[in-house]
This record gives sequence, structure tokens and C-alpha cells, in this order.
Amino acid sequence: MYCTQCRTELPEGSQFCSKCGHDVTAAKQRSMPVSGIAALLAAGLLIVVVVAKIVSLGGSPQSRVVPQMRPQSLAHQYVQQERSLTITSTAFTVKAGSSEYFAFSVPANTTNVFVDGHFTASGGAGNDIEVYILNSDEWVNFQNHHQTPTFYNSQRATQNSISATLPSGAGTYYLVFNNGFSLLTPKAVEASAVLHYTN
Repeated sequence: MYCTQCRTELPEGSQFCSKCGHDVTAAKQRSMPVSGIAALLAAGLLIVVVVAKIVSLGGSPQSRVVPQMRPQSLAHQYVQQERSLTITSTAFTVKAGSSEYFAFSVPANTTNVFVDGHFTASGGAGNDIEVYILNSDEWVNFQNHHQTPTFYNSQRATQNSISATLPSGAGTYYLVFNNGFSLLTPKAVEASAVLHYTN
């Protein structure tokens, strides 16, 4: 053994240093046995391994159960849903020189907006009707007998599929069954049309 003060080699069991007189038994009591140091190192190593395992699994168990998110990341978790709305599914009569219409609205913040359906007309020599899908401006122009673009125009037809893609976002539209070209004969119409969109 050695004196902790002057590093002089001493016989085992010495209580005081023969050179400087330092109490070497007090130093022995304060020093940790080798087995205690080994146990402390093993515990430290175990802690390091556990922490490394938690980090490799993506954080603490609590953070996996209740993830901490920035406010803008909530928008990415919003799941868009496909929705549909029946515009019409009925039989009706369109008077001669007149038209019938069904107004429908597309909600704000929508995408993939389209209308599909089918119609059949009977009456008169041609058994025909004209079917349009118009927005609000086009509807006003149509009512005032002006030429106007349309989202759907069947021309005169006895029966046909209805298919139109509409702009994303809010808007009011009109599904119009026009018999304005017929001066005398009303038309019997059976029609179904459904609005589809994602929001």
C-alpha cells in the first residue's frame, strides 16, 4: 500500500505513514472497494443501453402514445372524405316553351367536384329535352335568352347520361331541363343526378 499524501510505500496494515505521518486508515475508509466501482459502472452502462433503446424506438413511450405536434401538422392529419348529394331523383313535366331547374350548392374548401346522372324524355314528335348545368352567371344569361357557356349541354336528346366536372370551391349551380324550343308539347322527364365532392 502507499501513502495517499506522499506516495511512500508502506507495509500492509499500517495506520500512519512512516515518512510524513499521514493517517492512512482514514483514506482507506473513504476509498471505495473495487467491487463497488464495478457495480457503479455496470449500473451506468445499463442506463446507457436503456436510453439508447428508447431513442431507437422513436422516443419515450409517452411520446409515442401522445405525440407532440406543431399546430400546422394537424392539417396533415385531417382525412378528406368523399361526399355525395342527390340533386334530383324524380319524374316531372316540363311545360311547352318553358324549363324546370334544380338549384344546388357546392360547399367551400371542396375538390374533385362533379355531377353524374341520367335522364329520359318523352312527348311530342321528338321525345326530347335539352339539359344544362349552369353556374349563377350563366343561369341569369339563360333566363334572359342569351347564349351562354355551360358545364354540361346535352343538346336535344331523348335520353342521355349527365356528366360534368365543376370547379373546386363554393358555388351555386343549376341543373336545367329546357323545353323552350317546343311551342305546343309538354315533355315528361325522368331524371336522376348526384353531386360528388371531396372535403
